[in-house]
Amino acid sequence: MFIYQIFLSIFTYLDLSKNDNFENEEFKELVSFLKGVKKIKPKINPSPEFQNFLNNEQDQLSYFTNISLNRKSNLVSRNIKTVVNVSTYFEENKFKDASLVKPVLLKTWSGEGKTTIALEFAYKQGINFISSIFIDASRSIDTQLANMADMKFKVKLPSHIDSLNAIKFKVDYVKDYVNAHASLLIFDNVTEVEDIEKYLPKKGQSRSIILTTNFKISSLDFS
Repeated sequence: MFIYQIFLSIFTYLDLSKNDNFENEEFKELVSFLKGVKKIKPKINPSPEFQNFLNNEQDQLSYFTNISLNRKSNLVSRNIKTVVNVSTYFEENKFKDASLVKPVLLKTWSGEGKTTIALEFAYKQGINFISSIFIDASRSIDTQLANMADMKFKVKLPSHIDSLNAIKFKVDYVKDYVNAHASLLIFDNVTEVEDIEKYLPKKGQSRSIILTTNFKISSLDFS
């Protein structure tokens, strides 16, 4: 028997500011310029006034991303519907601070399409985020974020940071970046809430999608 569930879970953090420094027309001009361009660094940090999760025609990954997995073609109808539901949910809540937005929690058995759904969303909605970070929670998250800092953000260590503190510096850099820039975080293979809680965005316009086969995880775990 197939059971497919989507649960929205709430994380409570401090309510801070959002970025709304640019006019709508400026963003429209940028989006128009980006059409047909495979990779170009965004000039601005997308803020809610510019994000459009329902009528996005760009269909490309964010500029900064560690996503290397290819999206699948010919998605089954239930997966397509779920991608639309996630897009609608983020559109309806795009003006809220990350501290108030419920991350999307996809819970189902292994092999039922959680990762496919998350990747499809990342490819379709990448233009709405300046960065997209895919994290496998079954591996060292610190190492993955440090690699993101090295390979994508090109972080250079200050002279006073020694090798023992290098990973912490890089991880903190990525976490601070996520809190300051609209970013999409996808946490795959999550088994325990405690494994990812400190990496979730605490403020700003970043959003999270959490994938798990642990049906014991619920919204009550994130209060």
